[in-house]
Amino acid sequence: MRKFLDRLLAPLGYSVIRKRNIHNELNALIHAFTLLKPDLVIDVGANNGQFYNLCRKAGYNGMIWCVEPSPSQYENIQTLLSDDVNSQCFNYGISDKAGILKLSVSGKIGDLSSFLNQNKLYEERFRSGSTTCEVDVEVINLESLIKSEQTKKYKKIFLKTDTQGMDLKVIKSLGSFLQDNSLVAIKSEMSVKQIYDESSTHWEILDLIKSLRLEPLYFEHISRMDNYELIEYDAIFTRPII
Repeated sequence: MRKFLDRLLAPLGYSVIRKRNIHNELNALIHAFTLLKPDLVIDVGANNGQFYNLCRKAGYNGMIWCVEPSPSQYENIQTLLSDDVNSQCFNYGISDKAGILKLSVSGKIGDLSSFLNQNKLYEERFRSGSTTCEVDVEVINLESLIKSEQTKKYKKIFLKTDTQGMDLKVIKSLGSFLQDNSLVAIKSEMSVKQIYDESSTHWEILDLIKSLRLEPLYFEHISRMDNYELIEYDAIFTRPII
Protein backbone atom coordinates (compact mmCIF):
# COMPACT_ATOMS: atom_id res chain seq x y z
CA MET A 1 0.00 0.00 0.00
CA ARG A 2 2.76 2.43 0.92
CA LYS A 3 4.60 1.87 -2.38
CA PHE A 4 1.36 2.43 -4.30
CA LEU A 5 0.68 5.69 -2.44
CA ASP A 6 4.28 6.82 -2.94
CA ARG A 7 3.97 6.33 -6.73
CA LEU A 8 0.61 8.13 -6.71
CA LEU A 9 1.83 11.14 -4.72
CA ALA A 10 5.39 11.44 -6.09
CA PRO A 11 4.40 13.75 -9.03
CA LEU A 12 2.92 16.14 -6.45
CA GLY A 13 6.15 16.21 -4.43
CA TYR A 14 4.85 14.12 -1.50
CA SER A 15 5.89 10.82 0.02
CA VAL A 16 4.27 8.55 2.61
CA ILE A 17 5.93 8.06 6.01
CA ARG A 18 4.52 5.74 8.67
CA LYS A 19 3.79 7.63 11.86
CA ARG A 20 5.84 5.21 13.96
CA ASN A 21 8.88 5.96 11.76
CA ILE A 22 8.63 9.73 12.07
CA HIS A 23 12.04 9.84 13.78
CA ASN A 24 14.10 9.12 10.67
CA GLU A 25 17.23 10.52 9.07
CA LEU A 26 15.31 12.78 6.72
CA ASN A 27 13.53 14.53 9.58
CA ALA A 28 16.78 14.76 11.54
CA LEU A 29 18.38 16.53 8.58
CA ILE A 30 15.40 18.85 8.17
CA HIS A 31 15.82 19.80 11.83
CA ALA A 32 19.60 20.27 11.52
CA PHE A 33 19.40 22.37 8.35
CA THR A 34 16.60 24.54 9.74
CA LEU A 35 18.37 25.34 13.02
CA LEU A 36 22.04 25.34 12.02
CA LYS A 37 21.75 26.82 8.51
CA PRO A 38 25.06 25.41 7.18
CA ASP A 39 26.51 27.15 4.13
CA LEU A 40 28.56 24.10 3.02
CA VAL A 41 27.83 20.38 3.17
CA ILE A 42 30.82 18.11 2.43
CA ASP A 43 29.85 14.56 1.50
CA VAL A 44 32.98 12.39 1.82
CA GLY A 45 32.43 8.94 0.38
CA ALA A 46 29.54 10.17 -1.75
CA ASN A 47 29.16 6.84 -3.60
CA ASN A 48 26.25 7.35 -6.03
CA GLY A 49 24.83 10.46 -4.37
CA GLN A 50 22.50 8.94 -1.79
CA PHE A 51 23.28 11.54 0.89
CA TYR A 52 23.27 14.36 -1.66
CA ASN A 53 19.74 13.37 -2.69
CA LEU A 54 18.64 13.17 0.94
CA CYS A 55 19.98 16.67 1.67
CA ARG A 56 18.07 18.12 -1.27
CA LYS A 57 14.95 16.24 -0.21
CA ALA A 58 15.38 17.74 3.27
CA GLY A 59 15.19 21.21 1.75
CA TYR A 60 18.88 22.14 1.83
CA ASN A 61 19.61 24.32 -1.23
CA GLY A 62 23.11 25.49 -0.31
CA MET A 63 26.48 24.31 -1.57
CA ILE A 64 27.24 20.59 -1.47
CA TRP A 65 30.63 19.08 -2.25
CA CYS A 66 30.56 15.40 -3.16
CA VAL A 67 33.94 13.71 -2.71
CA GLU A 68 34.24 10.19 -4.14
CA PRO A 69 37.50 8.25 -4.77
CA SER A 70 36.11 5.46 -6.99
CA PRO A 71 36.30 6.44 -10.70
CA SER A 72 33.04 4.69 -11.65
CA GLN A 73 31.03 6.18 -8.77
CA TYR A 74 32.62 9.58 -9.47
CA GLU A 75 31.24 9.46 -13.01
CA ASN A 76 27.79 8.77 -11.60
CA ILE A 77 28.13 11.75 -9.25
CA GLN A 78 29.18 14.01 -12.13
CA THR A 79 26.04 13.06 -14.04
CA LEU A 80 23.83 13.55 -10.98
CA LEU A 81 25.23 17.01 -10.22
CA SER A 82 25.47 18.24 -13.81
CA ASP A 83 22.48 20.62 -13.55
CA ASP A 84 23.01 21.70 -9.94
CA VAL A 85 24.91 25.01 -9.77
CA ASN A 86 25.18 24.74 -5.98
CA SER A 87 27.33 21.62 -6.07
CA GLN A 88 30.82 20.38 -6.91
CA CYS A 89 32.28 16.90 -7.21
CA PHE A 90 35.84 15.80 -6.54
CA ASN A 91 37.58 12.54 -7.45
CA TYR A 92 39.79 12.27 -4.35
CA GLY A 93 40.27 10.18 -1.29
CA ILE A 94 40.36 12.04 2.02
CA SER A 95 42.74 11.43 4.91
CA ASP A 96 44.85 13.39 7.37
CA LYS A 97 47.90 12.97 5.12
CA ALA A 98 48.20 13.61 1.38
CA GLY A 99 49.57 10.97 -0.99
CA ILE A 100 48.57 8.07 -3.23
CA LEU A 101 46.64 5.13 -1.77
CA LYS A 102 45.26 1.95 -3.33
CA LEU A 103 41.46 1.75 -3.20
CA SER A 104 39.80 -1.68 -3.16
CA VAL A 105 36.53 -1.12 -5.03
CA SER A 106 34.07 -3.43 -3.26
CA GLY A 107 30.36 -4.00 -2.81
CA LYS A 108 27.53 -4.23 -5.33
CA ILE A 109 27.48 -0.45 -5.83
CA GLY A 110 30.97 0.32 -4.56
CA ASP A 111 29.58 1.13 -1.12
CA LEU A 112 32.14 -1.06 0.69
CA SER A 113 35.20 0.35 -1.07
CA SER A 114 38.08 1.12 1.27
CA PHE A 115 41.73 2.07 1.44
CA LEU A 116 42.07 -0.44 4.28
CA ASN A 117 42.41 -4.22 4.09
CA GLN A 118 39.31 -6.32 4.68
CA ASN A 119 39.62 -8.60 7.71
CA LYS A 120 38.15 -12.00 8.58
CA LEU A 121 34.88 -10.56 9.93
CA TYR A 122 34.33 -8.69 6.66
CA GLU A 123 34.87 -11.88 4.65
CA GLU A 124 32.42 -13.79 6.85
CA ARG A 125 29.73 -11.13 7.14
CA PHE A 126 29.86 -9.35 3.74
CA ARG A 127 30.30 -12.20 1.27
CA SER A 128 28.56 -10.22 -1.49
CA GLY A 129 31.02 -7.36 -1.07
CA SER A 130 34.00 -8.88 -2.85
CA THR A 131 36.60 -6.60 -4.39
CA THR A 132 36.06 -6.00 -8.12
CA CYS A 133 39.22 -4.01 -8.79
CA GLU A 134 41.97 -1.91 -7.21
CA VAL A 135 42.83 1.64 -8.28
CA ASP A 136 45.45 4.15 -7.21
CA VAL A 137 43.77 7.28 -5.88
CA GLU A 138 45.10 10.72 -4.99
CA VAL A 139 44.43 11.43 -1.32
CA ILE A 140 44.24 14.96 0.10
CA ASN A 141 43.04 16.55 3.33
CA LEU A 142 39.86 18.58 3.71
CA GLU A 143 41.59 21.66 5.08
CA SER A 144 43.62 22.09 1.88
CA LEU A 145 40.58 21.33 -0.32
CA ILE A 146 38.47 23.97 1.41
CA LYS A 147 41.21 26.57 1.21
CA SER A 148 41.91 25.86 -2.48
CA GLU A 149 38.23 25.96 -3.52
CA GLN A 150 37.01 28.67 -1.20
CA THR A 151 35.60 31.57 -3.22
CA LYS A 152 33.85 32.75 -0.06
CA LYS A 153 34.44 32.09 3.61
CA TYR A 154 32.35 29.13 4.71
CA LYS A 155 31.37 29.76 8.32
CA LYS A 156 29.13 26.74 8.95
CA ILE A 157 30.25 23.34 7.66
CA PHE A 158 28.26 20.08 7.83
CA LEU A 159 30.58 17.10 7.25
CA LYS A 160 29.27 13.68 6.27
CA THR A 161 31.85 10.88 6.20
CA ASP A 162 31.26 7.28 5.12
CA THR A 163 34.70 5.95 4.20
CA GLN A 164 34.81 2.37 5.49
CA GLY A 165 37.19 2.76 8.40
CA MET A 166 38.87 6.09 7.52
CA ASP A 167 36.31 8.36 9.17
CA LEU A 168 38.42 9.56 12.10
CA LYS A 169 41.19 10.61 9.70
CA VAL A 170 38.62 12.38 7.52
CA ILE A 171 37.34 14.43 10.46
CA LYS A 172 40.85 15.26 11.65
CA SER A 173 41.80 16.37 8.13
CA LEU A 174 39.64 19.47 8.62
CA GLY A 175 42.58 20.86 10.59
CA SER A 176 42.07 24.51 11.48
CA PHE A 177 38.37 24.28 10.61
CA LEU A 178 37.96 22.08 13.69
CA GLN A 179 39.51 24.72 15.90
CA ASP A 180 37.56 27.79 14.79
CA ASN A 181 34.08 26.29 15.37
CA SER A 182 33.33 26.24 11.62
CA LEU A 183 32.14 22.64 11.97
CA VAL A 184 28.49 22.71 13.06
CA ALA A 185 27.48 19.11 12.32
CA ILE A 186 28.90 15.69 11.52
CA LYS A 187 27.32 12.55 10.16
CA SER A 188 29.75 9.66 10.55
CA GLU A 189 29.79 5.93 10.09
CA MET A 190 30.74 4.39 13.44
CA SER A 191 32.41 0.98 13.76
CA VAL A 192 31.63 -1.12 16.84
CA LYS A 193 33.34 -4.18 15.37
CA GLN A 194 36.12 -3.57 12.89
CA ILE A 195 35.70 -5.11 9.43
CA TYR A 196 38.88 -3.45 8.10
CA ASP A 197 42.40 -3.65 9.49
CA GLU A 198 43.50 -0.52 11.39
CA SER A 199 40.09 1.16 11.12
CA SER A 200 39.01 3.72 13.71
CA THR A 201 36.58 2.64 16.42
CA HIS A 202 33.40 4.44 17.37
CA TRP A 203 34.95 5.24 20.77
CA GLU A 204 37.82 7.10 19.11
CA ILE A 205 35.40 9.12 17.01
CA LEU A 206 33.16 9.78 20.01
CA ASP A 207 36.15 11.11 21.98
CA LEU A 208 36.87 13.59 19.19
CA ILE A 209 33.17 14.52 18.92
CA LYS A 210 33.12 15.17 22.68
CA SER A 211 36.17 17.43 22.44
CA LEU A 212 34.40 19.42 19.70
CA ARG A 213 31.37 19.85 21.99
CA LEU A 214 28.92 18.39 19.50
CA GLU A 215 25.82 16.61 20.76
CA PRO A 216 24.04 13.53 19.31
CA LEU A 217 20.95 14.17 17.19
CA TYR A 218 20.26 10.88 15.39
CA PHE A 219 21.37 7.24 15.40
CA GLU A 220 20.67 4.41 12.95
CA HIS A 221 22.05 0.88 12.93
CA ILE A 222 23.71 -0.21 9.67
CA SER A 223 24.73 -3.83 10.15
CA ARG A 224 24.58 -6.48 12.86
CA MET A 225 25.95 -9.91 13.68
CA ASP A 226 23.65 -12.93 13.60
CA ASN A 227 23.51 -12.69 17.42
CA TYR A 228 22.25 -9.09 17.05
CA GLU A 229 25.47 -7.41 18.18
CA LEU A 230 26.14 -4.17 16.32
CA ILE A 231 28.84 -4.01 13.67
CA GLU A 232 28.27 -0.45 12.46
CA TYR A 233 25.89 2.43 13.00
CA ASP A 234 25.47 5.93 11.58
CA ALA A 235 25.19 8.96 13.84
CA ILE A 236 24.55 12.68 13.38
CA PHE A 237 26.05 15.15 15.86
CA THR A 238 25.33 18.89 15.89
CA ARG A 239 26.52 21.99 17.67
CA PRO A 240 23.95 22.93 20.32
CA ILE A 241 21.71 25.85 19.40
CA ILE A 242 21.98 28.63 21.99
